Amino acid sequence: MIFYSISTSEQLKVAMKEIFVPPYYKKEIFNTLHKLTQGDRNVEDYVQEMEVTLMKADVEETSMTAM
Repeated sequence: MIFYSISTSEQLKVAMKEIFVPPYYKKEIFNTLHKLTQGDRNVEDYVQEMEVTLMKADVEETSMTAM
């Protein structure tokens, strides 16, 4: 068992990711993001799914990246 000395919420976030998120998770999220298509959904639903997937991937999109 790994013990942490946690004093901030950011340290807690990092520790929780190390313990509970499997190593392959981020790769799977990026693959999902890469394969994401609008299909027959409306734009709002597509954008919402993209934003949720970007948050899961821990990607901070800048205005330059968005363009």
